[in-house]
Amino acid sequence: MVVQFSDTRDILRHKQLVFAGASGVIQTGMLELIPKIEQAYPHIILSKVQKSLQRDFVAAFIIEPVSELRLSQYNLSEIDIFGYGINEINLCSTLERIAGTIGFTPAPRRDSRKIEEWNSKFNIEKKRYDLDEKAAKEHEKTVQAVFGARVYQDFSIRYQGLDEKSAREKAALLFDV
Repeated sequence: MVVQFSDTRDILRHKQLVFAGASGVIQTGMLELIPKIEQAYPHIILSKVQKSLQRDFVAAFIIEPVSELRLSQYNLSEIDIFGYGINEINLCSTLERIAGTIGFTPAPRRDSRKIEEWNSKFNIEKKRYDLDEKAAKEHEKTVQAVFGARVYQDFSIRYQGLDEKSAREKAALLFDV
């Protein structure tokens, strides 16, 4: 089943920034998902499986157009797939393709707790995006470049184990900021 993120009510928008997500089920574990995604989308940078008390998750970064995605699995079958970026069409298309690749079936009902959690995350990201806009104006760069560098730097620190200086330098080179 193809998930139509562009039709879901779980899309949040702020200026160019967009968040899209859906909850559902899959028939496999998180470790089996990574090779499927890597094979289908070699341009996506994936983290290793991150484990916490309540979930396992994989983070992904896409350079063009800049997007950060996350797949969070709460038990053997329950999973959330969501992401944010500044190109709604490409973000939703990427989420839909990944959902199809991993055999994602959307939940029949929306979970109000998930929506609250996503709204909370999005509110933080909105504030960070507004700071990216301000920095772009101050440094005469595009918002896309500043946003991309910041998101990539954060991704590199959290999921690739880079120190702050190395992540900042790598992001600056990649996004010319």
